[in-house]
Amino acid sequence: MCVWAFHLVVLFLHLIDTTVNCHPEVESGRPYDPFKLDVWQLASSLHEFKSKIPAIDETLAAMTDDYPVCRLDARQALDRLGHIVASMLPESLLFQPEGAFKFDSNTN
Repeated sequence: MCVWAFHLVVLFLHLIDTTVNCHPEVESGRPYDPFKLDVWQLASSLHEFKSKIPAIDETLAAMTDDYPVCRLDARQALDRLGHIVASMLPESLLFQPEGAFKFDSNTN
């Protein structure tokens, strides 16, 4: 998608829904790194996600740094998340879902 079309879509979404999460670097009208913005957008879409693994939450926060030069790029984020998960025992990645329906195996 070309840059002007992206800006047109963002403007349209602002007109429809004022809760659209648009980073100031886009609204500034100045040149920006679209790849760093993609990382910011991905992590922003997960803003309500809490992983129960502090290192993952810290990585998501680093992906949404307001300053693009401080923000992780896609490779850094992928490497960091991969390292976190690879360093954990598989059993430590299992969590009981919160608010999930509990199945009673004793009923027929």
